[in-house]
Amino acid sequence: MPPALGLKTSSRPSRRHRHLLEQLLSLARAQSLQSGDCGISDMQTVFARVRCDVLPLAEAKGQDIGITAAAGRIQADETDLYLLVKTLADNAVRYTPEGGRIDPCRRRRSARNPDCR
Repeated sequence: MPPALGLKTSSRPSRRHRHLLEQLLSLARAQSLQSGDCGISDMQTVFARVRCDVLPLAEAKGQDIGITAAAGRIQADETDLYLLVKTLADNAVRYTPEGGRIDPCRRRRSARNPDCR
């Protein structure tokens, strides 16, 4: 078996293991918090962190990823919010075809703007 093939095969499980470890650590943090004990999280900061984390995967697939968030703060645990947005972005990268475009965003819903486009 060529070494390059072995390395490529072994990198996929390590990404899955890292993702599983992140989820387990987040679950442990969430369980250690007392109920109702969440702060205010900045959406732009969370989206920027997620973009940095998923950008290498998107670039490897030739995808154009533009994660942006409207300025705003939300009452939520930042770790939980990060995990939620990162899971959505990971799935978008995973299931968008090569060369595709990914533009997740956060906007306030209203009667005039019912969804994020």
